[in-house]
Parts: sequence; structure tokens; C-alpha cells
Amino acid sequence: MAQRAILGATSSRPEGIDSENVIVKIDHPLDPANKYLSQSSLQPPDMMNFYNGNTVTDGDGNAVVVMPEWFEAVNRDFRYQFTVVGQFAQAIIASRISGNKSTIRTDKPNVEVSGQVTGIRQAAWANAHCVPVEAPKIGREAGHYLHPELYGAPEEMGVDWSRHPQIIKRLKEMQKKASTTTQAGMAVLQPK
Repeated sequence: MAQRAILGATSSRPEGIDSENVIVKIDHPLDPANKYLSQSSLQPPDMMNFYNGNTVTDGDGNAVVVMPEWFEAVNRDFRYQFTVVGQFAQAIIASRISGNKSTIRTDKPNVEVSGQVTGIRQAAWANAHCVPVEAPKIGREAGHYLHPELYGAPEEMGVDWSRHPQIIKRLKEMQKKASTTTQAGMAVLQPK
């Protein structure tokens, strides 16, 4: 009888999203009352789900990997990554996912196997909201940068400047005026 392992999805609460990075912020596992742990997410070009887990093959070197009952309903184009742990052994995916399960086989008995399965999302929402990997900059954004400073371009070449030049100009003037006022106040406070 093959050993059974269940690979489950894990999720975290997104703390912040910007155009370059999704940051996940959780209570720090070693000091949850006093610290946060922040990590960046993976950003493949496809909407993907990741599942992972460990199992040990039985005396014949077999293990059944059981996915959640809804796995095939929301995923397609599966990718498999498995490795053995603690000893040298060969491992293969003996059967691809079908009926929300697959089989692993090792050339030795009782081998711990750690694995990851990914799938391209095919749920109705994902299909209706595909993210284009590449898109041309159009209108005022053409010829401008999200971060002009990274390309040696002046701040005015930023996309924000192209979208709202008058607002950005006013904000800059207000910042300059506030800075000048603060510096003048600091000069008054300096001992003579």
C-alpha cells in the first residue's frame, strides 16, 4: 500500500502592492508580539498556484500524492519538482495528476520525498482577468519611465509627470516652500 501525502495551498495576507513587487507581511514567527516578517512574492508571467509538501514512500517505494478536491477545477498545465531527502535515491513522477492525485516512485523503500506542484490558474475569475505580460506605453505615458532615475533620466520623465504635470509641479513647489520655511525656522533656532 502506497503512502499518502496531501499537498496544501498556503496563503498570506498581502501587505502592499505596487507595480514592481507584492510584499507579504506577517507576525514574526520567533517574536510575533514585537516584530513583523516581510517577504517578497514570486511573480511569474502566468497566474499560478503553488502547492508543496513531504511524504515517505512505502516498502515498495511508492507514494500517492493527494491534491485538494478542487485542484484540477482551478489549475491546468501542471509542473512537478520533487527531490529526495536524507539519502541518495532516484525518484520519478510515476503518474501525472489525474483525479486530483499522482504517484511518486523511488528506487529504494521508505524514502522521504519533498515536492512542489504548480498549476496555471484556470478558475473563471483568472480566465476573465488575464494579466498581459507585455504592453506598450500609450498616450502621455509613451516615452516616460516608472522610475526615470534608474535610467539616468530626469524626474520629469516619470510616468506620474506625464499623467499629471500640473499637480506634480504644484506639489514640488509646495515641498520647496515647506523646505525653505523649515530651513528659515531652523536658522532662527541656531545659537549665535
